[in-house]
Amino acid sequence: MSEPGDLDEPSTSGRHAADMPSAGPNNDIVVILVEPKRGENIGAAARGMKNFGLRELRLVRPAGGEWPNEKARAVAARAVDLIDAAKVYDSLDAALADLQYVYAASGRPRAQDKLAKDVVLLRQVQDALPPAGTRVGVMFGREDNGLYNDELVRANAILTIDTDPNFYSLNLGQAVLITCYELFRAPRRPGLGAKRDPASRREVEGMLGRLFSALEARAFFTQYNRDVLQFAIRGFFDRLDTLSRQDVAAVRQVLKALQRTPTSGGGSSSSSGSSSGSRGAKSPPSSDSEEQQ
Repeated sequence: MSEPGDLDEPSTSGRHAADMPSAGPNNDIVVILVEPKRGENIGAAARGMKNFGLRELRLVRPAGGEWPNEKARAVAARAVDLIDAAKVYDSLDAALADLQYVYAASGRPRAQDKLAKDVVLLRQVQDALPPAGTRVGVMFGREDNGLYNDELVRANAILTIDTDPNFYSLNLGQAVLITCYELFRAPRRPGLGAKRDPASRREVEGMLGRLFSALEARAFFTQYNRDVLQFAIRGFFDRLDTLSRQDVAAVRQVLKALQRTPTSGGGSSSSSGSSSGSRGAKSPPSSDSEEQQ
């Protein structure tokens, strides 16, 4: 029995079973809190997650480095099992490594243009969710400063909660609660077409790292355009449908070939009017071969 004021067991009187949401736990959706400062907010986030079927909480460098946090446990109430099971990471890359599609929660308009990211309104998230079975992460930033640019660029898309534009700041626990509610309501569509194994963020970041290194070696970037071009390149890959491991492997093979020292393109060919004895004759170098040399 609930104590007065306890909302753990809300009454369902006046609602028919058919009207109740039928969605089950979202076991393939992970919530990531980046450098949360208050244990109470972590506890509130865990409680909101459990209300709407999310079970996996990850923390990146919680303030003070003290974990588990008793204030988080107190606020979490019956979601204390999520607090006890929460995983703590030293870096954001490690927290995202096994995920295949990542949203960054942000209400700041700078994110869309500067970072070349698509922006998804939370109320429309059901139209943007990857197929069922894709490991999805939603990351939330610090209570005071949100997510920094170098963290936002690691997401596939920016997730924004509709608010009054004159006051868009939400408490961390509130933001997680509202997001979990909408994810609970959103049906996950099955994957269609050829079965592809989605790439993890670790694999995508590895591919991008190799691409940027190859471009650096050719002086492609300057101190003036590096951030803008890297944001644009990231945005290109992140706007594509979820990259598969085959896609990543193909790009890495292309980069490997481009990084090899160019070789002359000699070969043999025979023209339609030539005799059989001319088969071993060398063809003249093509214009492409001349340019490479």
